Amino acid sequence: MRLLECPPREDGRPLGEDQSFYVDVDGIDELYETLRPGLAGLPEGRVRPPFDQPYLQREFHVLDEDGTLIFFGQDIRPRG
Repeated sequence: MRLLECPPREDGRPLGEDQSFYVDVDGIDELYETLRPGLAGLPEGRVRPPFDQPYLQREFHVLDEDGTLIFFGQDIRPRG
């Protein structure tokens, strides 16, 4: 787990109000599917489904009710 300082969004609002956490995982798509029923109950805009970042991490994001942004990420660099 990593603690992060996040840059503000394009509109200037903070991405995570006070704290952000990055959780490195294996099987990110499977984890997302496992959590999806519970995540579906969160208000719109609180969950960003899995996507690939240019820095070769596959991530999904969850913003909790206290404004903490939780990143889940998996390294997707080619192995070989």
